[in-house]
Amino acid sequence: MSTNNLNIESLGEDILVNNVSKYLTSEEILEFFILDKHLYNIFTNSFSIYKILYNKKYSNNLYDYTLDSSQNLNWKELFYLRSNKSQEIFTWGESNGGRLGYLSSRIDQSHVSKKIGGWSVHTPTNISDFNNNLIVGIEANGYSFIILLNNGELWFTGMDWKRPQFGLSTPGPINEKDYRPNPGTMALASMNQEAQNRDDNIGGRRSIRPTPPPGRFGVLPIPLMAGRYTESSSDDSDSNENGITPPPPTTTTSSDSAQSRRRLQSPPKSTTNRQQSKIQETNFLSRLYLPPGDQYANRKIVSISTGREHIIALDDKNNIYTWDTGCNSNIGIHINFENIPKSAIVSKIVGGWNLSACSIDDVGLVVWYTRANLTKEQFDRQDYKSKAKYVILPNTNNNVIDFAVGADYVLYIKKSDNKLYQFRINAQEFATRDDPVDDEELKRMTKPMDIFNDWKTSQTIANIAFTKLKSCFTNFIVFTNHDQILTGSNDHLLYSESENDSTDPPQPIIIPELQNKNIKSIEIGDYHYLALTNEGSLLSWGQESRSCGCLGIGPRELAISENPNQVIELGNNIEVKTPMNVKSPYGNRKGKWVAIAASGWHSGGIYVPDE
Repeated sequence: MSTNNLNIESLGEDILVNNVSKYLTSEEILEFFILDKHLYNIFTNSFSIYKILYNKKYSNNLYDYTLDSSQNLNWKELFYLRSNKSQEIFTWGESNGGRLGYLSSRIDQSHVSKKIGGWSVHTPTNISDFNNNLIVGIEANGYSFIILLNNGELWFTGMDWKRPQFGLSTPGPINEKDYRPNPGTMALASMNQEAQNRDDNIGGRRSIRPTPPPGRFGVLPIPLMAGRYTESSSDDSDSNENGITPPPPTTTTSSDSAQSRRRLQSPPKSTTNRQQSKIQETNFLSRLYLPPGDQYANRKIVSISTGREHIIALDDKNNIYTWDTGCNSNIGIHINFENIPKSAIVSKIVGGWNLSACSIDDVGLVVWYTRANLTKEQFDRQDYKSKAKYVILPNTNNNVIDFAVGADYVLYIKKSDNKLYQFRINAQEFATRDDPVDDEELKRMTKPMDIFNDWKTSQTIANIAFTKLKSCFTNFIVFTNHDQILTGSNDHLLYSESENDSTDPPQPIIIPELQNKNIKSIEIGDYHYLALTNEGSLLSWGQESRSCGCLGIGPRELAISENPNQVIELGNNIEVKTPMNVKSPYGNRKGKWVAIAASGWHSGGIYVPDE
């Protein structure tokens, strides 16, 4: 066949759907398939295209979500269910720092547990500010929820996404925060810019943006939770016990802590051409921004992930941004991986406890553990780029099925042998190193998780394979293609790291109630877990500390009395021994959960009520 006769129709449906679509965003896919009648017919009659749209739009290929055969939904129906604008965000758990996104006085009081020094929420409760918006994703870190809207707007709940009274930590800069002008310089810049543009002003405490809402004034952050996330535990209390190296103490001035998130006034030549949001910012709802400048004006965030005190985001042009302990405003820092082609396609991003990682096509699994701080010169010219210190894990180039990031470790499933591996790194030590890291050292830092690999080999089920991972701190989840869920802990991580063969290895934890239950995703908090099923139901189990409500099973006393064999009272805490259903947000009105989030002592999700 002559190449002169080739056209789009000659490519065939399989190539158009499965190959061409791989390199397009969800919006570009829709635009492509309405170019002519032939393409439009493929779009309307192909369920495969809706599967691709779903994975790109609502998971950004974080995992290849597949339909359960027992469901009545096909891919087209599932896509439209997830895109239903009647969806709403619900949060519950510990309220400290405003992380739930609302005041107790403005919600159903039957959802609230009063306690000494505060309150918590034991039943999923709506953040009404986001109603009537299409929500692409929700994530949770140690101190807030991070919410991504369909239009690319990125929001967080609470006073801050980090602890303003504490110092620097990986994967942010470890020696010095990003530059921020002192209050006098900011005042002068404000006066100069007001003279040029009366519509631009500094009022408030958040970030650079076009026009702040009226009547909004700065407030000092209330003391947030130390330790892992709680007031009572020491920040380093878990570090030695779990084999994680804590960062050395750093000092911050009172000015640093009190003003850590005040809005920074740009230099006079600021380009703040961001569209005003329809959602009103409050003391507990704030917007995060991409850097100012024309080069960022048309970029859109498509995927988000979080660590303990940091947030990472991927835009539709394959750029990664971070908001971490080094940030002094709500403007993201554009991460630069020196010596990696800027044209390389980033297929997935994951934030871990004190690390971040991404999978890059034709490069491999990239793990970064610190970045350079923003200098005064960069701030003056509005150059919000930062060079990351990173490593590329050997033998991971186009060879990773999935990966997860925790505290000083990365887990990944290798395509070539379908085995689970652990890469162990002392993030703080590597952040301070100046000498290069070679492949031989990285190989020594990588070991197979034989406890889990041997379990897989021992199964009688044919063609069993690991498919997906999830991790938080030192806990992790492994999924298989036969709807099996394996749970791991620090014992498994440290045993695989050690050379000691004299003791019996801890076996993967298997919770019978989770096996063959069509589990779509699992989220992990400090001591609790959430599981979302393909049918849209939500399960929770684990420990609820100090009646914080993170399990979402209703009032403490009622949960214990109604489920005496499942809910156990442990002093000020309760423990749910086996997974049980989270309370419905609408009582007897039915609906489906479509996304979930958990961290620390708080939980959240996106719910679509039945019409």
